[in-house]
Amino acid sequence: MRLTQREYVHRRFQEWCDAGVFERFWQNGLVACEHLEYIDGSWLSMDGCMTQSLPCGRDKKTGRNPTDRGKQGVKHSLMTDANGLSLIVTAANTHDIKLVADTLDALQTGRPGEKLRLCLDKGYEAGWLRTYLQRRRYEPDIQSRKEESEASKSKSFKAHRWVVERTHS
Repeated sequence: MRLTQREYVHRRFQEWCDAGVFERFWQNGLVACEHLEYIDGSWLSMDGCMTQSLPCGRDKKTGRNPTDRGKQGVKHSLMTDANGLSLIVTAANTHDIKLVADTLDALQTGRPGEKLRLCLDKGYEAGWLRTYLQRRRYEPDIQSRKEESEASKSKSFKAHRWVVERTHS
């Protein structure tokens, strides 16, 4: 059986995904950005996002989206630097708080020994998570939208969480 050009390209793309080619590209790009000091680690932001899967993309990595009437989809957990540069993207159909350890473990960059400030939304509010993050040298900053809105009225306020939300969109 002869493959069309489209089928051949798609099959090759799938082989490269399975072999981790694109993940290595991403890792090498982050290492280069870190070397060139493009990564602003003064604040890190993390959030999760549910996305609907494309009809052709339904495979073992997608599943029922519990927040969208059971439609096929995938949950992404994303961590960005202060400028919105995507440092980590992990996928799993579970609550945001359960993705924290996997997301932090996937971080390929950072300055050893330095305490990092991590901005999270209220969905990450849990005593055990705050303790866990502090043990891993992260200083969690967890605010609700209302708290952040009230703080934004101050002249010295700089929003941090919106960076990851902007990167999601």
